[in-house]
Amino acid sequence: MKNEIIRWYSFFLYSFKTIFCYVFIDWRKLGIKKNEIVADFGSGSRPLPRANIIVDKFLEGLSERPTDFVDNGAYIVQCDFSKMPFKDSAIDFSYSSHTVEHLYNLNEALKEMERVSKRGFITCPSAFREQIMAHKMHLWFVEENCGKIYFKGKQKPYPEFIGNYFDKLIASSKSYIWHNFERSLENEMFINYFWKDTIKYEIIQNPSDKSKVEKESEFESCNKKSVLVDIREKMIIFSSKLIRYFSGSKINIEEILCCPECWGGVLIDNKFVTCKKCGRKFKHKNRRIFYFLDEIV
Repeated sequence: MKNEIIRWYSFFLYSFKTIFCYVFIDWRKLGIKKNEIVADFGSGSRPLPRANIIVDKFLEGLSERPTDFVDNGAYIVQCDFSKMPFKDSAIDFSYSSHTVEHLYNLNEALKEMERVSKRGFITCPSAFREQIMAHKMHLWFVEENCGKIYFKGKQKPYPEFIGNYFDKLIASSKSYIWHNFERSLENEMFINYFWKDTIKYEIIQNPSDKSKVEKESEFESCNKKSVLVDIREKMIIFSSKLIRYFSGSKINIEEILCCPECWGGVLIDNKFVTCKKCGRKFKHKNRRIFYFLDEIV
């Protein structure tokens, strides 16, 4: 009984500390200035609280995430990262957390991120972490040296190394043990890369398998919402709205969006986003959620 109380106390203490740092501390370390336009590329279940725009390809039903996509009230742009519907340098600061390691079309995505952003931050698991927790849905081993990121594609069958034990641990109620260990070795576990104007990177070898591997995710059995997850999501949504109100910029989304095919400017009416150059139409919802994956014929 005593051990059970200690375990739950440690779990809730870790959860509170994580949420507190996420809301009040972590994003401030990125050097984002007041009134800058900030985009989170691949936000998933943990969007950056300060982001004005959430950019993601999958808004639901993706097994590569431990929990569902979280809509925190910011603008949402659904698109492919290789064809982003933003004008050149429209974004002051771009943020990408645990996204690039999933992308097969990585070169195109990084070029687009560089095109639409003035500067940014990329964080992802390091090659070291990938070898002790070998997520099957991650396609790349990532390393950084002298201000440059190196990507080496995994070759199937994906090497498991000693990752099986940690995969089971992170999916259990004792996941805080792994997270505490991970935080203690943060510099070795993660790549944290700031860039300005240019992303310096090199792709050494492409992954052997071009097909997406969502069905291989170990998170498929963990998508049921718990009370704690529901509370965490509500805290994220409330704090994000508060942070954007006091620190974010008032943006005209029509001025920074463009057609992902011809890069022409757009007009937004009550039903569609229409390209002024080529006439392509895309859906939107309440002028806040924009769907650029499917063109309206």
